[in-house]
This record gives sequence, structure tokens and C-alpha cells, in this order.
Amino acid sequence: MKEVRIPSVLEEVRKRISEGVVRKLAKGEKLTDIEIMVFLLDHMDRKMENLRDSLSRRIEDTNSELKGDVKLLHQEISSIKSDLINLLKERLGKS
Repeated sequence: MKEVRIPSVLEEVRKRISEGVVRKLAKGEKLTDIEIMVFLLDHMDRKMENLRDSLSRRIEDTNSELKGDVKLLHQEISSIKSDLINLLKERLGKS
């Protein structure tokens, strides 16, 4: 339970500091080093989250495509197997 609360509390703190930074920037006020660091970390975290989401979607799409390709290959192999069995039966029947 604590593991869930800590990130949400930190996220809220980071969000509030970032909002304060945006307000200060809009007013033309000077930022502290801590405010700049938190603002940059928040920005980097958002970028990483977007990248993670994008990669997850691409992985899911690739998995879906591969599953379709594997299914088609399986069907093709089954068809070839059936053809070979029929050919062997014909040849053995003629002997």
C-alpha cells in the first residue's frame, strides 16, 4: 500500500512545483535551481512515459502481426504435410 502512495504523493508534489514554475515563467520571475531541476525532471518523465507508451503499442502491433504470420505459416506447413502424405500414399499404393 505504501508503495502506491509514495509515487502518487511525489507525482503530486512534482506536478504542483511544475505548475508553479509555469506561473513564474509566465510572470517573468526568476526560478530557483530546485524549481528548474524539478521542472526538467517532470518534462523528462513525461517524455519517457510517452516513449514507453509508444513502444508498448508498437510491440503489441508487432506481436499481432507475428501471430498472424505464424498462423499463416502453420496453415501452409499443414497443407504441404497433407500433400506429402497424399503423394506417399499414391506412391506406396502403386508399388
